[in-house]
Amino acid sequence: MPTSAKHKIQIPFGQIEYTGTFKEPIIGSFSALHKPIESLLRALKPHGFPLDGVEVRRKEKLVECAVELRRTTPPPITFKVTPARLSITIDNADWSEKDALLGAMNAGVGAVKTHEHAEFESQLMVLAMHVQILETPRKDITEPLLSDIAYQLLAGESEFQGVVLTRKGVSVVIDASNAYANSLFVRLVREHKADTTLVQIAEQLYGDEVHIFEVLNLAGDL
Repeated sequence: MPTSAKHKIQIPFGQIEYTGTFKEPIIGSFSALHKPIESLLRALKPHGFPLDGVEVRRKEKLVECAVELRRTTPPPITFKVTPARLSITIDNADWSEKDALLGAMNAGVGAVKTHEHAEFESQLMVLAMHVQILETPRKDITEPLLSDIAYQLLAGESEFQGVVLTRKGVSVVIDASNAYANSLFVRLVREHKADTTLVQIAEQLYGDEVHIFEVLNLAGDL
């Protein structure tokens, strides 16, 4: 583990996306959409989801149909249900808001499962964030991640080097961000079993994020 002085950072933008894939498609809901919308809105309204944030997408292909509920108050949340899966996207979430966000997520997921008698076949959590390095050139952060052999692949001085690491059920990408100056783009994807709770998924995500920061020797608010 790195022991030198840590590199100061900030995260100008981050996004988490949770996806639960249904064991069986919830086709019934999309023949009478007012029923799942009413159930979802009742569950999510206490968490700041208004009626004017509801959008219904009707398509010729059933698999492309969707119901979306959006909350625009910080942090913005989009709750999306299709016949095949359920997804929740949260922008710029702060770990200090974990309990409130988990409350909203559990309320929405619980409403869908109860109304549809649905079960998940699998779950997935994705974290994507732009990490801005405040004092150190970003290439210095990732330079130790590659072996000497890797640098022999191209002649000349390296402008930046990233890494992709995949293990069973989890992968991480660290690349240059084009959205913010002197920033890294970090994307972490982890699969979860169907019976893993949202609390357990959140705890795993936090542990993964902390570990990545420790390995890269970064210091800043998550």
